[in-house]
Amino acid sequence: MNTKRFVPTPALAHLAFLESLAGLDEDSPQWSERLAGLLCLRLVDEWWREGIAVVDPEAKLPHALRRAIGRMPPTAQETRGILIGILNTMQALGDADLEAVVPRLFSYGRILARHGDFRVAADVFGAVEFLVDEERSSDIFNDAQLEVGYCLRENAFLGDAERAYARALATASRNGDKHRQVVARIGAANVVRDLGDLPRADEMLEHIIDRCRAEFDRAGEIHALRDLGQVAQRRAQPYRALECTIMAIELGATGLDREKAIANIGQYLVDMGEYGAARRVLVSQERTSKYDGARIRAQINLLAIAVRIADSELFAQWSKELEKATLTPDLRVNVLIELAKGSRVFGDDTAADDLFGRAAAFADAHRLARASFEIEMLRQEGRPAVAEQRVVSPWVEQGLLRLAAAGAH
Repeated sequence: MNTKRFVPTPALAHLAFLESLAGLDEDSPQWSERLAGLLCLRLVDEWWREGIAVVDPEAKLPHALRRAIGRMPPTAQETRGILIGILNTMQALGDADLEAVVPRLFSYGRILARHGDFRVAADVFGAVEFLVDEERSSDIFNDAQLEVGYCLRENAFLGDAERAYARALATASRNGDKHRQVVARIGAANVVRDLGDLPRADEMLEHIIDRCRAEFDRAGEIHALRDLGQVAQRRAQPYRALECTIMAIELGATGLDREKAIANIGQYLVDMGEYGAARRVLVSQERTSKYDGARIRAQINLLAIAVRIADSELFAQWSKELEKATLTPDLRVNVLIELAKGSRVFGDDTAADDLFGRAAAFADAHRLARASFEIEMLRQEGRPAVAEQRVVSPWVEQGLLRLAAAGAH
């Protein structure tokens, strides 16, 4: 099991923000944005402990927060609005009432997660879990636990993610909330998947799907089907993976769930060697998706296609795009692997060896055992053959027609 430890928010240190700031240039727009988030959380902490005096407009911390918010980049308009809203709400209230600011904190955490900043997002959701009154706001309390689990899993803190999902399941069970119980169980299954026990994860998700169908929980079934597709893909079952994911979309996946499912389909088509079909799906998503995570996954898969068909122009295009992306540990390793494979394809073995080395070190540091094994196998291989760009197979074409009928392609 992953032995990395997540520093919980009850310490009120917000170390994730401090660590993030340490890696940024103080003159960068990202520095002001991250600093504003840290100051806002610390002000909420002090407001909760000491009362309304700490949010007086003349006090030092509110003044510093307004100054940091004012220096945030234009691209952070949504975040700026939320942070200033939290400050204005605290200053407008006669008493410290956490229930008034918790929804905005939740929105802030979701923005961070949407942009792939899972480490600091977990800090925000951890603050919500710690500060909110479970009896008064049981849904937000439970959702915060689920979001902590998700963000920690995405950032490879697998042991802590497992514990967060266990807390979430216990809360949902106390409240008799069947849907949130399903979400917690799916999260736990995904932790098992990321730890490498694919048969057990497969069994857990199949059981969840059966249970959802019996209880007419369509949302839970959609979620579990999409994630079962990922398990099937890792078990080298791409046709099953594709079928599970198309079924999830046909059942009515929406929003980010839908975008993730479409991105997964692009990846499965790449694994199947259906590069023409994959490009049709992925280029459309990269151009139209409003979700950073979905666009980034599409770009990674388009990079993978460029490597397999030895298209140096496309390889350069998507490599450049991904230089600007904020990546989770598993996606960072995937990009390094594809860059290494591309360097080998295009004859730069020295660069390939360096990139494989960086990928291996990063995978080891984040306890990504499956990636470490894959990297070692790839390093021992020679230069790969260029893949044939074949005509889309009838079965895959039928799958694309089903996607189109569901409005997803």
